[in-house]
Amino acid sequence: MGIVSNIGGLFIRSANPERLNQWYESTLKLDNSGPVVRAFGLAPGEQPPRNRNFVVTFGVVDFDAVILGLKSEGVPVEIFTGECATGRCARLHDPDGNPIELWESPATLDVA
Repeated sequence: MGIVSNIGGLFIRSANPERLNQWYESTLKLDNSGPVVRAFGLAPGEQPPRNRNFVVTFGVVDFDAVILGLKSEGVPVEIFTGECATGRCARLHDPDGNPIELWESPATLDVA
């Protein structure tokens, strides 16, 4: 029997994918030519109901700088305190209300 070895992609439906793509590029600095985009995409279509069954998680380097940058842009961010046993975590939402978690691994923390 085969196994799942990686994430093939994550596609978020949006009534306005261009606007949402711009938000991800400017707010989270997702470069269209980078490796993250190969597994992440925005698709036209109706948005799912507000009770979504997924969370997009992005690994970050320099958690504090990322959070400070988001807050300086007026993006509400909830930092998890004591709830993230595998590093540092925070939650925010994109303009369509899709949940996003940012995560910095302990290995990254040891380097900094």
